[in-house]
Amino acid sequence: MTRGIAVLCGACRGPNQGQQHVAGSSDRNEEQWGPNQQKVLVVVSVDSELKLVRPTPAQGQKDELFYGFFLQLATMVREESGAAVPELVRRLLLTSCHVDPPPAFVPVIEKMVASGVALGDVLADSGYAHRIPAHWALPLRALGADLIMDLHPHDRGTQGTFHGAICWNGNLYCPATPAALFTLEPLSRGAGEEETAAHDRRSAELARYKLGRISADDGDGFHRVACPAVLGKVRCPRRAGSMARSYERPEILAAPIDPPTCCTQATLTVPPSVNAKTLPTQSDTSASRR
Repeated sequence: MTRGIAVLCGACRGPNQGQQHVAGSSDRNEEQWGPNQQKVLVVVSVDSELKLVRPTPAQGQKDELFYGFFLQLATMVREESGAAVPELVRRLLLTSCHVDPPPAFVPVIEKMVASGVALGDVLADSGYAHRIPAHWALPLRALGADLIMDLHPHDRGTQGTFHGAICWNGNLYCPATPAALFTLEPLSRGAGEEETAAHDRRSAELARYKLGRISADDGDGFHRVACPAVLGKVRCPRRAGSMARSYERPEILAAPIDPPTCCTQATLTVPPSVNAKTLPTQSDTSASRR
């Protein structure tokens, strides 16, 4: 049985150790302020494993500095369409703050899978999504995980093309997709019913232009996708059979004059390097991924 896993990371306070003081640009252990000097935090720690950390404060909380460690938890959560499960902590890892948390946690999850716990959905925030794919996304997908992650702002939006198909938020889209649809942002937490309904309509419209997956990943992480007109989601003059479909489907009015590979082939083979960080993610803006 597959299990949904939520990965949590935070800084935990260590015992009171060391001393700290604020100094000016001088290396003397005293405050010296000049008109162009900046405060420099000088730290002396008794325990080399401890580090002065500044965790991101929750809304309404004060920012603070303290000595601590990084704590990561793998907690059971229900699958997206599954039954409720007890939210038990299956694995934890406590490390020095000198260690980058995501790659340090990969071996822990690998051992968990080797013990017989099959992965399903894995939920994590943008701090995990933004890591080099080889340090997080690729090894977890190889373990069978379906990554559901908030995208880091730097990874959102259009990220180049693959054989003419547009890479956007972890998926491939028809090169004739209306540009206005790519302005769609994730739904805000406080959105009302009307805003949610409008967002879902635009998400559904955008999904019609998405190249659809028609195979699972093979042993090397490759999979195949098909043109949305071939799949019957849009009408395109370059796919003669699609023009006989219902007018309820959008029609491609500006097909590329010099058609790229995604327009001349019915399907494409996609290597794991394409959308490596972001396929698939919570930033797929459709209601099914919310």
